[in-house]
Amino acid sequence: MKKYCVLLALLLSHTWSDAQRVNISFNATLDGKELLHDLVLVKNERDTLQINQLKFYISKIQFLKDDELVFTALNSYHLIDFSLPASTSLSIKTFRSISYNSIRFYLGIDSLTNVSGALGGELDPTHGMYWTWQSGYINFKMEGQVNRKDEPSKEFQFHLGGYQQPFNALQKVELDVSDEDIKLALNLNPFLKLINLSFDHHIMSPSTKAVELSEMLAKNFKVKTNE
Repeated sequence: MKKYCVLLALLLSHTWSDAQRVNISFNATLDGKELLHDLVLVKNERDTLQINQLKFYISKIQFLKDDELVFTALNSYHLIDFSLPASTSLSIKTFRSISYNSIRFYLGIDSLTNVSGALGGELDPTHGMYWTWQSGYINFKMEGQVNRKDEPSKEFQFHLGGYQQPFNALQKVELDVSDEDIKLALNLNPFLKLINLSFDHHIMSPSTKAVELSEMLAKNFKVKTNE
């Protein structure tokens, strides 16, 4: 047993000494314009959409080759917060020997982590992404206001989450990729089309609508090419 442990330790040490980094960056778009870190967007001459908060959890990052899993990042929970530019770029340590052509991750936090109670690091409740032990983590949060000519400003708050059926909002995302510098963009247009901001202003707990909106968000992550 002792010899086995020593050999295993040597193998792991050798493998990680030959590691590489995969860089993943996140952005969001609306009407074809990138948010970058300026969260105020003019949609047209009449309406101004101001996003004051935009953040979401990305978890369980995996790499695949022709649909076969080749690597899973350990303890992979990342809070993407557009008010903190550094958080929108990730550097994932992998084995140099792996070859992959797609990436898989989840939008949100899995049920096991939700029932583990309040955790630290990027899962710390002080980040404002945790409801209670009954409702768990907020997977996606967008807050802001809409200003329309001749109308009062309307504030909106969309906090999407939930880990218990029938309101499990966790969503899988899988995308084809071609290099070690992966740039992803989340198109917010389809999400906002599911919401009438003249009437729908708040989602603050697990619900059917939260699941529907989460599904729409997951479908609208795209790989940004250099073309």
